[in-house]
Amino acid sequence: EAIAEYSRLRGVTDFVIAPLQDAVDVGEATDVEVAALNAWKKYRVALSRVSEQPAYPKEVEWPASPA
Repeated sequence: EAIAEYSRLRGVTDFVIAPLQDAVDVGEATDVEVAALNAWKKYRVALSRVSEQPAYPKEVEWPASPA
């Protein structure tokens, strides 16, 4: 279950990050988009560290996604 949930959350996260990163890459990102990109990237890092939790995969404390 933990692996499936991780995959689902990563899919959502990658889907949100892609257009924000594109806007930054082409120099068209607003300040709000840059802030959102940073928040989502921090969330993605937190997701990648879930497997380091002592009780993983039986007990997982999932990070809160950006608003």
